[in-house]
Amino acid sequence: MGVSRLYEQQNLRLSYVIWQEGVAPFVVVKLLSPGSEKEDLGQTLREIRQPPTKWEVYERILRVPYYIVFDRYTDKLQAFQLVADRYSELDLSIPRVWMPGLELGLGLWQGSYQQIERIVATLV
Repeated sequence: MGVSRLYEQQNLRLSYVIWQEGVAPFVVVKLLSPGSEKEDLGQTLREIRQPPTKWEVYERILRVPYYIVFDRYTDKLQAFQLVADRYSELDLSIPRVWMPGLELGLGLWQGSYQQIERIVATLV
């Protein structure tokens, strides 16, 4: 929100870099990786004098309002909303999260794409 769809008003955006944009993202969507799952879910303790974990960056430094995680191996969708100073996990009895500030939702969809049957996270 608040950032042009084009990079430097010319090219399609290939990435989002906070120090160039100057605006923190409203939502981060993360695909879990087996090697970084604990860090991605805020279950890793940082050692003294080590850089902050991804979770700490999103929660405490950038203060991203929504953090959404999808595990493609278990097809599990998890969503966290920043409440005060901490992420609080949202109850996703239906695997879908609505973000009123964006008037946008994200949920799971099952279907076939390029002849591959999958459950994927998609905008709703």
